[in-house]
Amino acid sequence: PIMRTIPYSDQAQTFDKLYPGHDKANFWDFFFPGVYEGWEGWIREPDSRPVKGDDITATAPYIDAITGKLIVSFFHPLWTKDRSNVAGMVAADVTLDQLADIVESVKVADTGFGFLTMSNGNVLAIKPEGEKMLGLKIASGAAGQGVTGLDRSLKKSTHATVAGLELPADDKTVIKHISIEENGKAQPYIVALRRLNPVNLWNSTGSITAETLMLGFVVPEREIYASLLAAQQSISSATNRILITQVIAVIVSLLIVFAAVFGISKRITAGLSALAGAAKRLQAKDYSVRVSIPTRDEVGAVGVAFNRMAEQISFHTENLEQLVDERTRELGDANQEISALNEKLRDENVRLGAELAVARQIQMMVLPKQLELEAIPGLEIAAYMRPADEVGGDYYDVLQNGSRVKIGIGDVTGHGLESGVLMLMVQSVARALQETDEANPHQFLDRLNRAIYKNIERTNTDKHLSLAFLDFEGERVTLSGQHEDVLVVRADGEVERIDTIDLGLPVGLENDISKFIATRDILFGSGDVIVLHTDGVTEAENHERKLFGFERLSQSVQRRHGSSAEDIKTGIIDDLMAHIGIQKIHDDITLVIIRHT
Repeated sequence: PIMRTIPYSDQAQTFDKLYPGHDKANFWDFFFPGVYEGWEGWIREPDSRPVKGDDITATAPYIDAITGKLIVSFFHPLWTKDRSNVAGMVAADVTLDQLADIVESVKVADTGFGFLTMSNGNVLAIKPEGEKMLGLKIASGAAGQGVTGLDRSLKKSTHATVAGLELPADDKTVIKHISIEENGKAQPYIVALRRLNPVNLWNSTGSITAETLMLGFVVPEREIYASLLAAQQSISSATNRILITQVIAVIVSLLIVFAAVFGISKRITAGLSALAGAAKRLQAKDYSVRVSIPTRDEVGAVGVAFNRMAEQISFHTENLEQLVDERTRELGDANQEISALNEKLRDENVRLGAELAVARQIQMMVLPKQLELEAIPGLEIAAYMRPADEVGGDYYDVLQNGSRVKIGIGDVTGHGLESGVLMLMVQSVARALQETDEANPHQFLDRLNRAIYKNIERTNTDKHLSLAFLDFEGERVTLSGQHEDVLVVRADGEVERIDTIDLGLPVGLENDISKFIATRDILFGSGDVIVLHTDGVTEAENHERKLFGFERLSQSVQRRHGSSAEDIKTGIIDDLMAHIGIQKIHDDITLVIIRHT
C-alpha cells in the first residue's frame, strides 16, 4: 500500500532493517493478519462488529520497533463509495506513556500500587516493584513477521493465588483477599479491580474482538492494620508500666493506701479494657469503633492515639473504591481525547475520498469512447480497464489522425493518485505528438519520454512506466517500446508471443533513451487478433495464490478464435474473474483486443 505519515519519518527505511522481506509480502498479512478480512466481514454483516456502531479498531499494546515505546494503533477503515469494499485506512499511533504514568504513579498506603490489565489478564502497566511482588514475567516476541507484542499475564504468575485471580465480569468494583508468599511466609493482600469501556481490538491471533481493560490496586493488609498493631504494642507497654507501678505502690503502701490504690486501679483497668475491646472490634473490621477515656494519663493518651489510628484505617478502607472511581474518570478523559482525534481522522477521510472520486472521474473521461473505436475503418477494438484503487495507474489510448492509427498501452509503477496523475500526463503528451503528425515511432517515443522525464523530475516523484505503441498501416503493424509480451492470434488459430524487452526502456527512468528504442514490424492480416494487456491480468491470483498467467490468457483467446473483438474481451474477463474468485484484486487490470476485419 501507499503510506503517508504525519509528521514525516524514515519509517519505511526502518522497516527494511527491522523486518527484512516485509516489502515482498502483503502489508496486512505481514504486520496485522486478519484485520483486513475482519473489515470485509463487517461489510457483508454490519452486525458482526464486536463493538456495535464503532468502526475504530485498536491493536493490543505492543512495543514500537522504531521508538521502543509501548503504543496502541487505532485504524479507521476507508470504504469505497458504494461501501462494497475496503478502499484503505487512516491510522494513528498513540503512546501509552501518559496512561501508564497515571497507573504507575498510584500509591496506596506505604507499598500499595496500581496496575492496568486486559481482559485476558495481560498486564499493560505496572511499576517494577509491583511486577516482582505479583510474580509476573515479560515475554516479548522476536523480530520478524508482524509487530512485537507484550506478554505479561497474571495467569502466568509464579504465585498460584495471583494466577487464579478472578477478573470482574461486570462494571462493579470487585475487592479480593489473596495471599502471596514472601521470604517463605504467606502475606495477606487486598486487590481491588474495576472494568473500563469496551473497544474493538485486533490481536496477534488474527481476529477482532471486543476488549475491556481493567484497573487494579494492590495493598498489603499488614499496612492497613499497621496502626492497629502499633496501638496494641503501645497498650501492652503502657499496661506493663502501670502494673509495675501498681505492684511497687502496693508493696510500699499496701496497708496505707489500699483503698486509694484499689479505686485508681479500677479506673485505669476500665480504660484498658475499653481499649482492648475496641482493638478486637477493629481487628474484626469494625472501622467505626471509638473509645472514650476521660482521663489525661497514659491510658488517655493511648486512647487518643487509638481513635486517630482508627480514623486513618477507616479513611483508607472506605475511600479505596473512591480512588478507583477517580482514576477511572481520568482514564475516561484520556479516552475522550482519543475519540476527538478519531473524529478529525474521520473528517479527513471524507475529504480524501471526495478528492479521489474527482480524480477517478477525470481519468475515466480521457479514455477512448466507444463511438471513436467504432469509427476506425478496418479494425475492431474492444477495451477493458479496472483500477485496483479509486485511481488507477494503467494507461491505454487509441489515437487517430487521418489515416494513421496509433494504439498505446502502459503500466505506471504502483497504483493510486500519483500513478493516475502520471497516466494523465502520458495521455496528454501522446495526444499532442499525434496531432503534430509525428509519424516516426522512434522519434515519437523519444520525445514523449523526454517530456515525461522532466515532469517527473519537477514533481519529485519516483514513478515511471512501461509503455509500448502499435502503429497500424494496412496489413502491417509497427511495434515500439518496452511492455508486457504481445499476443497475436492468426486467422488460422496459430498463436505468436512477441517479446518487447529489447524495444525500449521504461519511460521516465532516464532523460535520453533514444539509443535503446527499437521497432519491430508485425504482419496483421484479415481475421488476425492482437491482444494487449498489463501485468494485472497475468499476475492475478486465485485462493491458492496461483497466477492467471500468459498460458491461460492464450488458451482463453484460442477458445474464442473467430469471434468479434468484444466477445473475445468479454470471454477473457469472465475467465479472469472466475480465476480470481473472491480474492482481493491487488493491481490495475487493462485489456485491449484489436481484430483486423
